[in-house]
Amino acid sequence: MYKFIPYLRVLWIVLFIFIGPRTNAQNPSMVERGVSLSLAKQRKATLTNLNYKLRFSIPYALTQSVKGFAIIEFNSSDTTQDLILDFAQDSTHLHYLAINQHVCMPKIENGHIRLPKEQIRLKNNHVFVHFTSANRPLNRRSDLLYTLLVPNKAAQVFPCFDQADLKAHYTLELEIPKDWEAVANSPCLEHCSSSCFDSLAFYAQNLEFVNFTNSLVEDSLQTHDRENLQTQNIAESYKRICFSPTELLPTYLFSFVVGKLQKETFFEDGRKIHIYHRETDTTKIAQCKDIAKQVYQSLQWLEDYTQIAYPFTKYDLIILAGFQYGGMEHTGATLYNAKYLFLPSNANIKDQIKRAKLIAHETAHLWFGNYVTMEWFNDVWMKEVFANFFASKMLPSLCGEVDQELNRILDLYPSAYLEDRTSGTNAIQQKLDNMQDAALIYGNIIYDKSPIVFDMLYKKMGELSFKSAIRDYLQTFSYGNASWDQLIHIFSRYTSSSLINWSEAWVKQKGMPYIQIDYKNNKVTITQTNLYKTHQLWEQNLCLRVKGEGQEEVRRILLNKHTQIEEFPFKIDSIFPNIDAQTYGYIQLDSRTAKNLLTHLNDTLNEIERAANLICLYENALQANIFPADLFQALLSYIPNENNTLLFCKAIAYLNFCYVHYPMPIQSVDEYETCLWKVVYTHPDKQHKLIALRNLYEYAWSLSTTEQLYKIWFAQKNIAGEEFSERDWIQFSYQLAIRIPSKANEIIRLQKKRLHNPDQIAEYEFVSQALTPDIQQRDVFFSSLLKSENRYMEPWVLQALALLNHPLRQKESIHYIYPALSELKEIQKTSDIFFATQWSRALLQGHHTPEARNEVMRFWQSNPNYPSMLGCKIRQSSDHLYRKYTSQKQSDKFQLNFLNSAGEPKVTN
Repeated sequence: MYKFIPYLRVLWIVLFIFIGPRTNAQNPSMVERGVSLSLAKQRKATLTNLNYKLRFSIPYALTQSVKGFAIIEFNSSDTTQDLILDFAQDSTHLHYLAINQHVCMPKIENGHIRLPKEQIRLKNNHVFVHFTSANRPLNRRSDLLYTLLVPNKAAQVFPCFDQADLKAHYTLELEIPKDWEAVANSPCLEHCSSSCFDSLAFYAQNLEFVNFTNSLVEDSLQTHDRENLQTQNIAESYKRICFSPTELLPTYLFSFVVGKLQKETFFEDGRKIHIYHRETDTTKIAQCKDIAKQVYQSLQWLEDYTQIAYPFTKYDLIILAGFQYGGMEHTGATLYNAKYLFLPSNANIKDQIKRAKLIAHETAHLWFGNYVTMEWFNDVWMKEVFANFFASKMLPSLCGEVDQELNRILDLYPSAYLEDRTSGTNAIQQKLDNMQDAALIYGNIIYDKSPIVFDMLYKKMGELSFKSAIRDYLQTFSYGNASWDQLIHIFSRYTSSSLINWSEAWVKQKGMPYIQIDYKNNKVTITQTNLYKTHQLWEQNLCLRVKGEGQEEVRRILLNKHTQIEEFPFKIDSIFPNIDAQTYGYIQLDSRTAKNLLTHLNDTLNEIERAANLICLYENALQANIFPADLFQALLSYIPNENNTLLFCKAIAYLNFCYVHYPMPIQSVDEYETCLWKVVYTHPDKQHKLIALRNLYEYAWSLSTTEQLYKIWFAQKNIAGEEFSERDWIQFSYQLAIRIPSKANEIIRLQKKRLHNPDQIAEYEFVSQALTPDIQQRDVFFSSLLKSENRYMEPWVLQALALLNHPLRQKESIHYIYPALSELKEIQKTSDIFFATQWSRALLQGHHTPEARNEVMRFWQSNPNYPSMLGCKIRQSSDHLYRKYTSQKQSDKFQLNFLNSAGEPKVTN
């Protein structure tokens, strides 16, 4: 909104000449880009009493920039060297800089402003900056803006010390369009203390610019205001909102949201929360009551467990369509993805669990991450492990009817293995030399493996000792920062177990154990190795059911040696490994055990054991220890008879992977579709019917099924008593447009007419560009995604990229792989934390041919010195291509017949 007018430039020059010495020109070295660990340590040892006073002006028009003022206050124990302030912009975004009454020539070096040591004093430093913010971390739309600054994007929005262990108080003022709402970390004040257009005088007064002349200031202000009023009519169209100072927060949690939002208010036990949203569907808006209830339940559970009252002033949440993550735990202004919080009318138990767990997860962050924050982002997993661990503990109070242990197993173990089994795996605690690589820390290892490991710690210590240690940890580091080693030190006070070696193996080393079980006569030999052929030993328990000579014994074994032998009082006929599903790692099945599990999947009454068997068989198929085709056949028999929804969903996911990615017998298409149609028409559970239908429209390839699905979609009719949600119909249309090219434009046009929410319409218009049957148009659209400015709505981009690389389009999209991988470096710099990983997955998940693998190999050959952390994301996403190659050599008699197109189905409306 502010335009940097010539008069203001004159004012700056006059002040510079008469007051301010030039910034120290004799700088011995440049500051490296990002925030290095050494810079972070130096600033942490130097700076105290940090405060930010911020004002941002948000214009209506996207063509106009967001501009702001900042006062940064601090004490410094070191005045012998220049102080480095972060501002990851070019010099055109920095308009004015003054330090302790001295105007300085603004200069940016690799995303930093050097504050000259001559102007720094021990106490009461004030740095005044006028700047323009970057658009990307502001996530601007025509009538919405929300900040998303994790892990290191705050310095793109305002000058700051952008590291987690320099917590500060924030005082915020916003100038926004009059018809918009505003939400921030702290409560909104009823009245602002000063008028909308006295910003220069206000800041000048606070900075005590002794050489300011009143006439010069007044002339400049009047000219500034006059231009703004003439060009934008600010007085009539804008309003000013002020917020109270926040509690101590790291830069990545500073947040505000402005835009056209609806507000719902809820009260319970003297606590008030607001839910802001943009939803137009009244049935979804009605769910705000349920959402608020789960927030209240989560807050109460955490207060009871930690014995620490909610440590911040307020809890508001904002629900947004197209939000990049599931949620983001901004204190007082938590962001949520509408897709996960507003459930469809036909939501199944997995949808309900996902919402409850997401709310519990983000609420837990307020104690674990916000109240106590990691010191350095290599320990970002600490806040995530606490949030996921306690979210699982809270689920019984939020979704009491669900088997929480079964959900935990199926939710965590397969997701952790997805990355941990690959050559791109990493340790839970990773090395991080510079914050510019912090986004690459994130992944399934910290979100899914770490809660499994933390559960081991919990069981090692016991409930009472663990709870006492947690309370000690929170009280010791309240509103501060802590490292993993400091946490382990506290935990060690509450247990006689040695935690150092345990932490070294499970937290600081990468990879997972490979466990081989052999049996002969009455002896079982258990061997533990790992992919990297090191001597690392992961101590954990393994529970075996052993049968023989009409006897059975269940034995829990502590794995604390590389090789150990267990004796039983009978000759062993069969072994069932990991029956409690608690052992983490790849358990290699011998041929007898594998055959036994494949044959008797349905015979196991215990649901936890069925989960363990499913996971173990799938991992053995991926390791080429059993044929994927054999697992495929076993799952075809198992799925129609499984009544547990969580197990049913996992089994279908495994069936789909085998079906799409591995060579199958010629009859596999008919068998797959027959299995799912059987569920649709005969299974007693309505949720199972709907899940089967969803998988049919996503993975069924035959002409007959495509014709049938088109009729269902066109008529919008119920099948077997089940209704699709709007989200279902949208996904339905995506798949049909690809399968029936001649009808693609008609399908897109009709589906768009059925949409009502403006955000949903905008998303559909974008994604549907990937559906065109014209290959040249798809190539043009793909090329546009290689430009940063066209990747602004990241969830939309990922959906479109996956459709461009749909399994039915592999030959047509093979040439996308190399340029898309080549763009990853730029994506890491310009996008949010999960996007680099999700980009490579969306690109590669639909490919399973040797040609696709060759494209990935060509990329590696052309980039021999590729950054290691980013390269790991590619290795994780392309892992299936190499496993496909291994299995294909063993299965030459099979072929991917469903990709041999028999033509386009003939459909009529």
